[in-house]
Amino acid sequence: MRVVRHAGNVSVNRVGKVLEHIHSLDDCDRFKRPSVFRVLAVREVANGYSVAVVAKNLRAVNHSEDRKKLFAAGGKWLTSKDVHNACTTWKKQNPASKQRGNNETWQEQALEARIWLEKEGWEVEPIQAVRTCDRELSDGLVFADSKRLSTLCRRGHFVLMDSTHKTNKLRWFLYTLMVRDEHGSWIPGAHILTAREDSDIVATGLKTIKRWCHNQWHLRYMLTDDSAGEQSAVRKAFPGLSAGEMEVSHLLCKVHSQRTLRKALPGEANQRCREHLMAALYNRKTKPGCEESIQAAINVAPRHRQSYVEKEWWETRVEWANYARCHSAILLQVPSTNPVESWHASLKLGVKKEMTQWSLLGSIERLANTAAQWDRKAERSEADFRSLHLSDTTFFPGMRKLPYPVQQLVLGQLQRGNELLAEGADPLPLGDELECDCLFFRQYQLPCAHMWQHEHTFGGVLEEEEVWDRFAFMFEDCGFEIYE
Repeated sequence: MRVVRHAGNVSVNRVGKVLEHIHSLDDCDRFKRPSVFRVLAVREVANGYSVAVVAKNLRAVNHSEDRKKLFAAGGKWLTSKDVHNACTTWKKQNPASKQRGNNETWQEQALEARIWLEKEGWEVEPIQAVRTCDRELSDGLVFADSKRLSTLCRRGHFVLMDSTHKTNKLRWFLYTLMVRDEHGSWIPGAHILTAREDSDIVATGLKTIKRWCHNQWHLRYMLTDDSAGEQSAVRKAFPGLSAGEMEVSHLLCKVHSQRTLRKALPGEANQRCREHLMAALYNRKTKPGCEESIQAAINVAPRHRQSYVEKEWWETRVEWANYARCHSAILLQVPSTNPVESWHASLKLGVKKEMTQWSLLGSIERLANTAAQWDRKAERSEADFRSLHLSDTTFFPGMRKLPYPVQQLVLGQLQRGNELLAEGADPLPLGDELECDCLFFRQYQLPCAHMWQHEHTFGGVLEEEEVWDRFAFMFEDCGFEIYE
């Protein structure tokens, strides 16, 4: 329509093709999107999903059948911009609860978080330390659920520790201590929030957790990434025999060590040096063999890198080399910080971008909810530990005497034994005591792929009840703590 005013008169004329007064439903949807899609989008965003994910799911981008249903419901003309506009309007009207207070000072946020944690029954304490490097103050907050803290006391023989960033607007770092319980589940035992990533504040947090445990936390091995701050913090918090305590061995994650190795010694010029160090990292089982590999790496390294290899790899070999872990089954089973990395991933799942705007309390509430989910998984693992059985145990009834997660480990080796048989590999000789020198057997002391290959080839190895009684006896009165 065109409206023209001239000499006090108004004329209205039709321009081009004009739709009939009674529009079709498709035309109505094109002019104005049905409100039901705005309501659905807002509801999903309120549940914590990102706008991009909600738009993709509503528009059924990858599902043709769902797209037909979408068109039938009037969503043919729905765009990502429509979803974004609806969600943006809702977010302005309903600011996220976890963002409330994010503009307050860190003292106010820490106090608010402390009050909430105390109300929920958590152990919590603000901490402060003087930085050794510049004598400035560093602040933090230590907190732990009492039930998970008791797990840390029981299973704190071997602990993983790692930090993550971007969990709050203050940019405080979150440290988590994780332990494996009797049923093979990883538990986040305690947490430290720090304004800075220095060793002094982390050491103060570790000392606070030690005090909460009332001398019942007997740490023997701490596994972290290659962070110098974390290594220094552990030495300060656990001085060892000089303080009348158990000596603590600090081990480095093999994955991070490998990344550091490839980054520090790149290119073809360092290839032979890398190969020798990789052999020491993953394969050499004895101290002399490991030292031989490291010395060979020093000898073949370029002249300007020899001092680096000697200082950073030779002098620290007890922290990263494979030989330093071959005496302990649990150290062979857990070579990296992957469990705590998984914890951080689940903590940020679906809210990674939003967390950067949260207050300390909002971040802690998310942590508490995620930890509760991990608790439920651990409870299911505990319930299934001796009650479930794999269907494959029908062919080897003795395997049913093992706990459920142990059956899963053995089944994986059975399948690998079938693969070795199909590949035509020669069976390895087994000793009279039914032992093997492979990594899996040294990790778990259970039937390995080579034993299953021998069973499939010659028979009579794993059919006797006495054999399974021997393996089942390991778990008769305990769980995975036997490997400690």
